[in-house]
Amino acid sequence: MRNELILLLIYFSGRLLFLDPNSVVSFEKRQTGDILKRIGWGFWSFLLVQNILTAVILFLFNGLMILADSYLRFPKDKQSGRLYLAQITQAVVLWPWLLQKIHFGIPALPNPVTQFLKTVVPLFYLSGASADMVLLIMLGYLFILKESTLFIRLVLNSIPVAPETDTPQKQKDDIELDRGKIIGILERSFYYFLILSNNFGGIAIIIALKSLARFKRLEEKEFAQYFLIGSLLSLAAAAVPAALIRLLM
Repeated sequence: MRNELILLLIYFSGRLLFLDPNSVVSFEKRQTGDILKRIGWGFWSFLLVQNILTAVILFLFNGLMILADSYLRFPKDKQSGRLYLAQITQAVVLWPWLLQKIHFGIPALPNPVTQFLKTVVPLFYLSGASADMVLLIMLGYLFILKESTLFIRLVLNSIPVAPETDTPQKQKDDIELDRGKIIGILERSFYYFLILSNNFGGIAIIIALKSLARFKRLEEKEFAQYFLIGSLLSLAAAAVPAALIRLLM
């Protein structure tokens, strides 16, 4: 399980740092520079994996995953949702399954980089079930930082509930959306760790504070619907990964 978790951590952290959300939620073309940065980010496998052959395989798998989700295309009228679903499915199901299939035939060759780092920073390398749990919690948190944001944007973009300005063109209020994105990330972070720590009462406090901050605007029907849908999606996007991790604890 350790190598599969490391592969997913490298992949999803690369998406967090270098993936432009517009390339998923709209039809913008992938930037070659961003793809190369994500592939280069895969060199972390040589720092984290103690078997040099496994590190090479993780690096190659990460590159193949990136190329797959960068150049996969669907018809434009159905691209965004299907594209995101295909990216997540191939990442969390296909590649870990392939890695597991070939893992047992890999000879044990020590990675000189990790051997050196273990002597310098011993705590950098945990062992046993505790290490897997730390990796799993980190993976879940990475998921709610980036992937849940993309998921919520895809849902909200598919239904006409985003707040609008008073201009004749009725353009989306980008400032409001940017603020909502930051609030959503903080909100999901609290939800995630509160659920993991079995502190469900804290969730009610956050929802109450968020509602209080928008109390006056909740009188507007369109904004109230947008606020409610976004809040419920945000809670679900944090609760599902946290619940899955709790089941594995």
